[in-house]
Amino acid sequence: MQVFIRCIDVANFIRKNQEVTVHEIYEHFQGKGYYSKIEANAKRAIQRDLKEYIPEYVKAEIIKKPKKRYAIRFREEEMFKISYKNLNFLSLNSELRREFNKYISLDIRNFRHLDKLEYFYNAINNKKRLKFEYTDYLDNSRNVELSVYGLKENDNRWYAIGENHLKQDENGINEIYRFALDRVNSIEETIYESNRPEAFEIEKIFENLYGIVFESDEPHQRNQGSIPIVFFAEPRQASYIISTPLHHSQEYLHVNNKENGEDGTIFKLQVANTYDLRMRFLSYAHKAVILEPECFRNDVVKMLEDSLRNYHDKPIFNIPSGPYNFDNPKK
Repeated sequence: MQVFIRCIDVANFIRKNQEVTVHEIYEHFQGKGYYSKIEANAKRAIQRDLKEYIPEYVKAEIIKKPKKRYAIRFREEEMFKISYKNLNFLSLNSELRREFNKYISLDIRNFRHLDKLEYFYNAINNKKRLKFEYTDYLDNSRNVELSVYGLKENDNRWYAIGENHLKQDENGINEIYRFALDRVNSIEETIYESNRPEAFEIEKIFENLYGIVFESDEPHQRNQGSIPIVFFAEPRQASYIISTPLHHSQEYLHVNNKENGEDGTIFKLQVANTYDLRMRFLSYAHKAVILEPECFRNDVVKMLEDSLRNYHDKPIFNIPSGPYNFDNPKK
């Protein structure tokens, strides 16, 4: 644990200063407790870090320069791996997590399936298909053979997007779909070449979307494309939406008419009407109001009406009656 943290710190120090000597590293980290107080011993340990540990833990190349100076070069292909391995290390190492939790609150749920990222990333680099078992949220399992197009993080969950060779649409074309990595099991790289287009850009797929749900997932929205959505938000909610935009197309106008008592912000988005977007507006509750178009407004109103029914006499689900015993709950 100590070696891991030390290597990260030393690598960042070299990166920020471009070139450093062993003596400069020794002086900078004297108060950290990383190295011996005896200078000769400390410098031998620093040399070992530069030669062995930093290349191993940080996935970087230490470059010897004239006048006994050192630079660092991060291997581009490894940058992705170190990012998830560091996070996965935090999720597994309870001692290190306790140390971090004194200063930083981490949602460990986010790290549960990061170990699977490497399989999908390597499949893209190796231009090979992956084979795995996928279990959806209704516990239905199916086999998938995927040409991985890209990876996307959304709402603390990672997804692989690609072409499934074991499922075709009504026209006989392989399904393009996204798979939640926490639902993937028994991953195996195949010998078959991937169909990933060379010019593919993951952001193009999500250019007109909010969230992860495709427009094609909802037959009544299919081929509708992006639409202009206009909504009002009260001042406090508006400040949050301005600081954390819903979508790259977001525009807004402040409204402050004291004579009429009008105060708030009018927003405009150019985005597809998808389930994820409707759920986002439900989360705003009474703090935001959809103004147009009517089709999107009606979709959200229907969801609000169904929500109210669940709290009154005619719920839309058959909700089990209590009392509820949580002596042996699942986690």
